[in-house]
Amino acid sequence: MSGFVIAKLGACAALGTEASGLQAEVIAGTSAFEHRLGPRGAVTVVALETLAIAEPRAARRRALLEHALADLLDGLSWEPGRVALVHASAAEEGTELEDRVVQRAREAGQQIASVHGARHARASWFMALVRARELLDEGRCEAVLVFASDSRCDRETLAALARACETLGDDNRDGLIPGEGACVALCCLPDAPLAGLPTAIACEQLAIGREPNPFAGSEPSISTGLTSLFRSLSPSPPVDVVVDCQTGQARFTKEFHAAYLRCVERMPEPLVRTSTAGSFGDAGAATGGLAMILAQLELATRARALAYASDDDGQLGGAVLARSGGGTALRERLERLWARRQVAPASAFHQRQELIEDHLDTCGYLVLDRFDDLVSGQTPWRELDGVERRIQAQLDALALGGRSTIERARAGLGSGAGVRGAVARQLHAMSNWAPEPKTNRRTRRLGP
Repeated sequence: MSGFVIAKLGACAALGTEASGLQAEVIAGTSAFEHRLGPRGAVTVVALETLAIAEPRAARRRALLEHALADLLDGLSWEPGRVALVHASAAEEGTELEDRVVQRAREAGQQIASVHGARHARASWFMALVRARELLDEGRCEAVLVFASDSRCDRETLAALARACETLGDDNRDGLIPGEGACVALCCLPDAPLAGLPTAIACEQLAIGREPNPFAGSEPSISTGLTSLFRSLSPSPPVDVVVDCQTGQARFTKEFHAAYLRCVERMPEPLVRTSTAGSFGDAGAATGGLAMILAQLELATRARALAYASDDDGQLGGAVLARSGGGTALRERLERLWARRQVAPASAFHQRQELIEDHLDTCGYLVLDRFDDLVSGQTPWRELDGVERRIQAQLDALALGGRSTIERARAGLGSGAGVRGAVARQLHAMSNWAPEPKTNRRTRRLGP
């Protein structure tokens, strides 16, 4: 099954509330991992910062979907027509999310042709794409909205995962990192006007399958189903990158490697692979949609990408994606993102001086936090001891006596045993002070 276009993607995850923002943060290497207290100790999660920890799963899914819908519809020029909806979810979860998408589509002037569902956890996104392709082929609509929203970061789900020993931790080095996210894809045929959008990516081939010996079964899996899936996609020439929707656990890695070796002629050489878990954790049913975001990012510099997903119960799905419209999607999305951050003219600099000072203060605290990480780590970097001491001494000098004290601190530290003056001795002592280790840490990107 092949031959349709994903005209535009709207998405939300822990790294941002827009698809272009997510891609920019992935390029920058931003991490949104944080620690939360669970029934078995600290649990690493990747959660949207604006959602309260106490928010239940249903409320989190609603909020994530709202962001993704707003991102999709922002600036979209969409002629009125018949639109079908396909909801990718993990299980039967009511119609609240579907009703909200129906409402937003009608507000955009669209006529709802039908509503459908695909329910198979991580592989449900690809099943939803298959259903969307069927609806387009049958001529029952001009476009299809495929959407998914899921969260594994609510307290109830985290507790269940921890009790099942599924989460990553000191007592389980092969666990998953719970995440959350939402994605909405506007799909159409290649000859539709929407297919000309600069954000469009072509879905050249699409397939779903079953693993005869799933991980949830009693027999060991030898990756027969995933091998058949890769062979049914039959990309020619080989794809340039593989995007997986897996959790990062060893069983899924072994499954991929077994199928990869049997289908090496269809794979990139050398192997280039990226995973949704590395940026977004395990976002459940929304993982497939977030894989589309990563695939679109990869297609900015590569011609074709293979995205796939595998569930514990044996459901499989995959797609071969290619650039559409000259490969300008990423550039235009990033230009649109950064165009919102206008630099103030020189005449207005004094109005921003306070903000700049606050930003520099924040940078200083981040340097201090980094120093804390190094000196309190279980495996400190001995080769950086001298650098750490100089950084701490300069920060303490600024706190005690301002910039004029730095040179004296440098001179004192540089003389070894002959430390000069009371101030230098005090700074030298403070540079050896090791703060208490921090337990709930989070790395965040700073913005203006």
